[in-house]
Amino acid sequence: MLLAALCGTLAGEYNYQVNMLPYLDVAMLQTYLDVDPVNARGEHLMDAGRIVFTKASHLDIKHSMGFMDTDVWCVAPVTTLDLDGNSTVPAVVDFWAIGKNCCAGSAGGDFRCGSWSDRFAHGGLRLLDEAERPFYRLAVQQAEAAFKLQVLHPIFLHWMPEPVEEVEAYKKGGHRFFQIAVMSYFLFQFTLVFAAVFFVNKVAQW
Repeated sequence: MLLAALCGTLAGEYNYQVNMLPYLDVAMLQTYLDVDPVNARGEHLMDAGRIVFTKASHLDIKHSMGFMDTDVWCVAPVTTLDLDGNSTVPAVVDFWAIGKNCCAGSAGGDFRCGSWSDRFAHGGLRLLDEAERPFYRLAVQQAEAAFKLQVLHPIFLHWMPEPVEEVEAYKKGGHRFFQIAVMSYFLFQFTLVFAAVFFVNKVAQW
């Protein structure tokens, strides 16, 4: 019983931290669809956990920035393309794709974070790690100064094609891990019982 309790506690804690906690953190927040990054403002989406932007949205790599500390904290504004295929710089730039150690730390042109090259990527999962937020805020402040941008209420996002499905994948992963863990322990326990019975029979024959 002690072994079962120990294994269950360790496996449960691992599953909670890796799968269920990320799911619960985002699931408690709101999902916003078809958001126009040019006209929307961060103050109106402060409770967002998942944001899916319009199909015309993309990352403005030319206005990306990296803040260099022990790590490189990279940001790139989410904008839209105009009819000529050029990035539309919003009056207020509040939506930023982020990543760590995926840019050179210079101003513009080398953002390689998340699904930056996926033309079907139009959304993101919100950064919920408060320990990382100040570093991305410093990167945004550098971009503000370098490119003369106005940022009021920045929202930091892990850029990806399907943020809604990504969150559901965490939940499914948690359920799958639980099922595998239970079956694995059952097989382990069955093997121990079978070995014990076999050993007892051998001793009895002697």
